Amino acid sequence: MDSLKQRIVDYVAANQPVKRADLIVVIGISGKGLDREIAALRGLEMIFSMAGFGYFTSKASYQEWIQGAGANYLKGRAIKGGYRSVEARRQSENSYPARIMSVLSDGSKLGASQIAEAMGATYRSISSVISVMVNAGELKFEGQKGHRVYSLANPKKKVGRRAESVNVICEECRNSPAMKRVLMVWGRVGV
Repeated sequence: MDSLKQRIVDYVAANQPVKRADLIVVIGISGKGLDREIAALRGLEMIFSMAGFGYFTSKASYQEWIQGAGANYLKGRAIKGGYRSVEARRQSENSYPARIMSVLSDGSKLGASQIAEAMGATYRSISSVISVMVNAGELKFEGQKGHRVYSLANPKKKVGRRAESVNVICEECRNSPAMKRVLMVWGRVGV
């Protein structure tokens, strides 16, 4: 085995799992060259690759990793994906959570069937969403089961009308002697 293949195997053994992009940088080889070397090492059963994770020295080392550090990695990745998914659902104005928050944004306290009616949806379609929002701390409720009324956990204040913006720079420019000369040439002095 040549020294390049040995360097690849040594690096993978020390840092598994290793991504293709990392190997290209560390070894200092082109992507096509690395692919050729990895194919040869796979043929010798010195490298095992698993899509989405990277290269390992053997299938046994992959199995060992997936039981130990890999399990923690996958759990973290799943949690991170779950948070992103929740954020995406909350950002969409057409999602049930966003529509429920919109209905309750005026500070009112409504029952689940009243919320569904205001949204033009069925109680059955939003009941589980309301439960998730309560568990996430986005909604709070009062009353016993079957007679609960829901409200926003921390209601957002409605934004008042913004003050008119005054562009001071534009006004200064328009009133400058140079701009007055330009406007006079174009016949718009009083503008």
